Amino acid sequence: MTPTNKLKWIEDYIEEHCYMGDSKYGQSLRPLPGADVDEIFNLIGSILNEPSEVSLEKREEFHEYCIAVYGRRSGSQPVDAPLTEIIRAADNYIDRCDGELIEWGGGDSVDRERVFTILQKRGFKSVRSK
Repeated sequence: MTPTNKLKWIEDYIEEHCYMGDSKYGQSLRPLPGADVDEIFNLIGSILNEPSEVSLEKREEFHEYCIAVYGRRSGSQPVDAPLTEIIRAADNYIDRCDGELIEWGGGDSVDRERVFTILQKRGFKSVRSK
């Protein structure tokens, strides 16, 4: 997302989720009941900051972790996907974290479960371990 797009998105988000009225038509804006100001400012901060790069070492550790869990032969929760697809799904997830407001958890179980969701969307299923 370019800086201009980020600012436009923030402006639209604040106007839609935080205020009543419409400044485009000269109406005064009033805070919406229950608008969480702290959450809004945290969101704005995450959008404006450049996404952090996941190091090659962390990426490889995450690949190994996903394979240890989802690998067909030795995974603790095997999936009927080839190792290359597991790695590809992990990389796709990491890349999304860099640009789409999805927070990278450092390769934790939440990140791994999101990779499983990607694999499911691609048609792969869990298989029973032996």
